[in-house]
Amino acid sequence: MSYCIMRVEKRKRPALYGLQIEANRTADDHEKGRDFAASDIQWDLTPFNMFLVKSENWNKAVTQAFKEAEVQERKNSVVVLDGFYGASPDWFKDKSLDEIVDYFQECLAFHEKTYGKVINAVIHFDEATPHLAVLSLPLIEEDGRTRLSAKEIMGGRTDYRRRQDEFFEQAGKPR
Repeated sequence: MSYCIMRVEKRKRPALYGLQIEANRTADDHEKGRDFAASDIQWDLTPFNMFLVKSENWNKAVTQAFKEAEVQERKNSVVVLDGFYGASPDWFKDKSLDEIVDYFQECLAFHEKTYGKVINAVIHFDEATPHLAVLSLPLIEEDGRTRLSAKEIMGGRTDYRRRQDEFFEQAGKPR
């Protein structure tokens, strides 16, 4: 039985650098000795990773977006939502590259609609199972003002389950 996977977590500013070097990794990183202990990265496949949205410096991108939106960040604010979209290995068995990329583009569209403005999205083809890593800003526009609220966007357990069902309907359901 094959299935699709969606996971979204709140992240604070100190986590950005580590998340960025893992998501935006290059074969040069490996040659310089930067490895990720608990990963199954096949470094010879890293050049085949595909960026759907790319930010070279996540810290600067977050700061700039908040400045443009005139959002005040508190010291311990959740500044981004870190998304992971994948599927079981069975799901990928008879899929072409175009079908896989289409699936991840649907995942990206779902994430942006549900979780906010995306600043980075990369399909990792260099691990055992392809997956999409997405980073978005938890900004809410209301009454002509923008504010930061990951808590409101993420909601509670029931909200998360409902969004997983919506994700399945929009991106994961067999067609």
